[in-house]
Amino acid sequence: MKNIRFKEILFLSYKEKKAKRISLDSDVVVIKGGNGTGKSCLLKSLYGVFGALIDKYPKGWNPYFIVALLKFQIDGVTHSAMRIGKDFYLLNPDNTYFSETNSLEDQATALSMLFGLNLYYYSDQSQKKRLPVGCYFMPFYIDQDSGWQQPWSSFTQVGNEQVKRNVMLYYTGVVNYDYYLSQSHLMALKSEYRRWRNEKDIQNNFISIIREKLQSKNTMSLTEDAFKEEIGVFVTKIQDLKEKQNKILKELEELYYDKLFKESRVASLHANIKAIEDDFSYAIQHEDLLICPVCGAQTENSALVRLGMNIDKEDSRELIVKYKIELDEIKRKIERANQKSEELKQQIEEIEALVSIKKEEYTLKEYLDNKVIEKLHELFNENEQEFEANIERVEGNIQEEEEKLKSLKGTNRLKVILDDFNACLGAYSKELGSSLNKNKSHNLGEKIQGSGSSHPKETLAYFFTYLTIMHKYSTPIMMPVVIDEFKQNGTTDQSIDKMIEFAINHRPKDGQVIYSISGDYSATGNNVKTVSLDGETLMNESEYESVRNEVDDILNKNFRLK
Repeated sequence: MKNIRFKEILFLSYKEKKAKRISLDSDVVVIKGGNGTGKSCLLKSLYGVFGALIDKYPKGWNPYFIVALLKFQIDGVTHSAMRIGKDFYLLNPDNTYFSETNSLEDQATALSMLFGLNLYYYSDQSQKKRLPVGCYFMPFYIDQDSGWQQPWSSFTQVGNEQVKRNVMLYYTGVVNYDYYLSQSHLMALKSEYRRWRNEKDIQNNFISIIREKLQSKNTMSLTEDAFKEEIGVFVTKIQDLKEKQNKILKELEELYYDKLFKESRVASLHANIKAIEDDFSYAIQHEDLLICPVCGAQTENSALVRLGMNIDKEDSRELIVKYKIELDEIKRKIERANQKSEELKQQIEEIEALVSIKKEEYTLKEYLDNKVIEKLHELFNENEQEFEANIERVEGNIQEEEEKLKSLKGTNRLKVILDDFNACLGAYSKELGSSLNKNKSHNLGEKIQGSGSSHPKETLAYFFTYLTIMHKYSTPIMMPVVIDEFKQNGTTDQSIDKMIEFAINHRPKDGQVIYSISGDYSATGNNVKTVSLDGETLMNESEYESVRNEVDDILNKNFRLK
């Protein structure tokens, strides 16, 4: 089991020229502050910097425009994760890149390599895919907005309930890695089987309707006037489609021009930064006057001039980030426009082909009677054979996977873990004073039914029961436990104190608990760090220079603008 601990997080806004550095190097970290001081912004960013998707951030906090840098340790070795806009970076101990991507699927692959998690799921088409990033961290985070309702529910886009359950069974030790993959594959195969059956039923219904319609039609040919009128409709349609296509091509021309312009601006800004750095270096080494080596012009070498150089460099960096975001949007617009243009082109070609057929066969009806019906029967027969072959194939794969699962299934282990789960849940519920039904046997992944002031206690009891079982039965990783705001609706001060004490006392061995609280609630125990937030925003101007220099050092060492 890999043990991960957070050491420090840095926030930086080039636009506002504000920053914040927060030490997390403690077993227990308490984030204190009133409403609007940035507690939730901080806690949501701890896993958001890795790429886990949060439902919503507090008003005024946009992670796309704030650089976040998290330093963490894996079994004592320091690494870092950084997010800039939609780009995610993982850094080695020497701050060189371990990975760089703006794809969440690629980020999930990089994290699986870093954490030693080789986890997949299978799509409905039985394609093997990486688990979404949020799946890795579901057991370790209680979000203020949704996490207090149900355990493992703080992140969005983590797959369906079966995917979440498979991850839960693997993390809690009920199944091993081979069983996890086999179960995920079986789930996808059954979904694929249902899809093929449904498509076959839909086609059979469609065939019945088409055959009925064709049999009811008379065989009278269209008149010449009707034929010309029908051709005219097609010609008009083609003209309309071509006009739409021309508009899209004009839009593409403008987009490509804008893309070329912004790319040239980015290149110029990089060159500008290099020139400013050279000028600044030259200014530092010379006194009094600066003499241009090209034109011979003389400029006073003062601190104000050198400050202006640094300001120009910062402005250039901000413009690079701004242009990068705009370029990403332009690329998406180009992709959509190209796709629409291709669709229009295909429609035009299909109509032109149909007009050609009509000219040869004289009427559309005659062509349909003689060729289309024949083709329909051919296609129906081909699809019928394809459906039957795929259904037979998937049925065989399901049977094979079910046999494999039988050989891997450990029913005794499941019973032992469920017994431990219920015993632990009962003990934790009693310690917290929740109203959980102690006479009922509870299953992994079940929904909490409680409500009112007892509900947060039940959620906390379930949450830490999962962590205890995971630690006991060798979960692959143990991340810091992050809890956003113990002060929930209906909880008394006495209950909050008890919940905080419970979370601290039951944190996993050698693990961390990081939580936020509004109000004066004490944290007991050794190695407790309290971070007090008292401003109107999380970041401030006084820390900007030191944080910016550290982030710039990393960017200057590795930065590659796509």
